[in-house]
Amino acid sequence: MANQKGNSAGPFATTFAWIGGITGAIGGYDAGEFPGMLVTAFVLGGIGYWVGQIADAALKWLIFLATCIVVLFVNAAVRRFAWELLASVLNGS
Repeated sequence: MANQKGNSAGPFATTFAWIGGITGAIGGYDAGEFPGMLVTAFVLGGIGYWVGQIADAALKWLIFLATCIVVLFVNAAVRRFAWELLASVLNGS
């Protein structure tokens, strides 16, 4: 029981899968009635889920990088070094 995966999909993956499935169903119904609706709904739903997972991963990385930057600049020594480095680059050019 401890190794169950559960729902590991992020909010973008689920949202994009629903959007892809619904738009695939609409487009498939226009193109070829019920079988076309099912096929395009599953295909576009899968593509939407995949794109959503990429968006979730990118968002997690952006949050991680922002947190790292904030933690580094909270430290007074790092902040002083960064400002001195920036000042020397701007004054040197």
